[in-house]
Amino acid sequence: HPSLDGLPLMGAPQVLRLGKRRTSGRVLAVWGANRMLVAAVDGSLVGVETKAPERPQVGDLIEVCGFAETDLYRINLSRAIWRPTDKPNLPIDSPTPTPVDQLFQNTPGGKVFSYNSHGKAIQLTGVVRSLPAPGTNRLFIECSKIVIPIVIDALKDNQDAIEIGSEVSVSGIW
Repeated sequence: HPSLDGLPLMGAPQVLRLGKRRTSGRVLAVWGANRMLVAAVDGSLVGVETKAPERPQVGDLIEVCGFAETDLYRINLSRAIWRPTDKPNLPIDSPTPTPVDQLFQNTPGGKVFSYNSHGKAIQLTGVVRSLPAPGTNRLFIECSKIVIPIVIDALKDNQDAIEIGSEVSVSGIW
C-alpha cells in the first residue's frame, strides 16, 4: 500500500479519498483497547485505531497499515493492522520538565490543549486532586491552577501509594 509519509496538508474529503496507507515509526502511547500514537519516520504523529485488541508496547518500532482519516490536525489510520519492524531505529525522547502553560493556548473560548505539544515527552509536577474511580485508570493533578487528567496504566501495582494532596512528578507523552 502507498506510504502515508510526507503527504502535504489536505482537507478531510481529500484524506478520506487516500484509502489504505502505511507508515513506520515508534509507538509513543497506547490506551483503550486498540488505540495508539505513533511517531512516524517523516516526523509526523499518526493516531492509530487497530482492528484487533493486540497492541504493541510503548517504545516498539512498528509498521502499520490502515484506512486514512483525519481529526483535522493530522492524518490517522483506522481499522489498522500492525507488525513489529526493526527499521527505522528512531530515538526515544527523554521527558523534559515542562511548565503547564506551554501545553495550552488561549482562545476566545478559553484555554485549549496546544496541538504543538502533542506527542512530546514531558514531565509535570502537581498536586493530586482526585484518585481513579474503581475500574478506571485516570487521576487528576493540579499544576499552576490547571487540572490535568493523567492515565496511570504504568502504576497499576503502586496506585495505593498515591494520596489526594500528595505532590507528584509525572512523565509521559502529552
